[in-house]
Amino acid sequence: MLLTLYDGVCNMEAQYQQPTQIFTQPIILKQKDLMHLLGGSRTTLYRLRQHPDFPVQKMINGIPLGWDAAKFYEWLNSACNAR
Repeated sequence: MLLTLYDGVCNMEAQYQQPTQIFTQPIILKQKDLMHLLGGSRTTLYRLRQHPDFPVQKMINGIPLGWDAAKFYEWLNSACNAR
């Protein structure tokens, strides 16, 4: 998702101005999302996580949130191209 902040947001001409700031929100994939995308089980996901090139899970205060979608898809594309 891409959020754009314009000077003069209330002005109808703001849509034609250059953005002053761009905010991007990373997409976080949960374990069920990865299992669905990979077509495997939790065991398959566990085995894949043992490889050093598999993306690392995002954590906040030691609590796992999930995987960054961009890094996961990058890994998936590289794994498919390696075959």
